Amino acid sequence: MPEAVDLNKERAIQNIHTDIMYPWEGKAPVVRRVEKADFNRVMCIEEACFPGALGYPRKQMYYLMFRASSLSLVEECEGIVTGYVIALFRKDRKIAGIETIGVDPQYRRTGTGLRLLCAAEAEMVSRGISLSTLEVSVGNHSALNLYNKAGYSPVRIIENFYRFEHEGTRTAYRMAKHLRAQEGLK
Repeated sequence: MPEAVDLNKERAIQNIHTDIMYPWEGKAPVVRRVEKADFNRVMCIEEACFPGALGYPRKQMYYLMFRASSLSLVEECEGIVTGYVIALFRKDRKIAGIETIGVDPQYRRTGTGLRLLCAAEAEMVSRGISLSTLEVSVGNHSALNLYNKAGYSPVRIIENFYRFEHEGTRTAYRMAKHLRAQEGLK
């Protein structure tokens, strides 16, 4: 069984969403490493978040999740995968990138995206990464709000970043966040 990400590594993660009402009863969600059995569910979420040509093809997503130098996490609650994040690492670099993140539309605005992002960042810090980067459509206001809340700042505008229009534009922001080891993080 894949090792679960220890969300208690970083004090900030412990207190992120104590006031959010979850759409489910019972157990709190768990962020864990992706398993091959999660692949079809992750693809369903990918297709819901990035329809048609905007999303990753199955073959490329499989590569990113299981073969690339990556960290692939899912959030699960009561047996349902509610979201995923994939972070890519470069050999001998202190920079990592959030390649993609997606949350099932039924579980949006419940903190899933932020929990996944924070768990990925905690793992980055444990690997010695000091800077996290990502690209996001300038028209994707929900994602921009999430990244701003998580402490990311725009560092560059990239014209024609997307092959197809995404949220009404092909332009993206490159955003970055300096990561620091938090108290209690080993």
